[in-house]
Amino acid sequence: MNNASTLDNLDSTQFLRSDQSDTMAGILSINGSLMIDSSVTFDTDYTVISSSTAETEIGSFNYSTYSGAKLIITAESGTKKQITELLVTHNNTTAIAVEYGSIDTDGVLATYDVDISGSNVRILGTCTSTDTTKFTLSKQMTRLTY
Repeated sequence: MNNASTLDNLDSTQFLRSDQSDTMAGILSINGSLMIDSSVTFDTDYTVISSSTAETEIGSFNYSTYSGAKLIITAESGTKKQITELLVTHNNTTAIAVEYGSIDTDGVLATYDVDISGSNVRILGTCTSTDTTKFTLSKQMTRLTY
């Protein structure tokens, strides 16, 4: 088993020490989620394609783990694009959201809503046409702390 003393004797160019500061240049690529200080999680895990004007689940998070989320939703259809930002929270029974930023290149591609299904807060998208629309959802989720 390695401990701090063992690691200190290894080639330090290959390791970051928890008691040292460091700086990185370039691109940091993470495949999966990033958790900071066990209270905030960043995740981009949904890409959903829809060709329907029916409400479609485009993302979710567990309501017993997270108290809310800040979402950036990108909708793309051909050369048209729409980016929307939502704040979402819940009380374990009802989910609510506020859309506080949206911009599009050629008209609104989708509208958004939230609900609770099972143990998840679901993010729902409704396309404004039957053209194929690709949704990508980036989430910044806040963990429950009680």
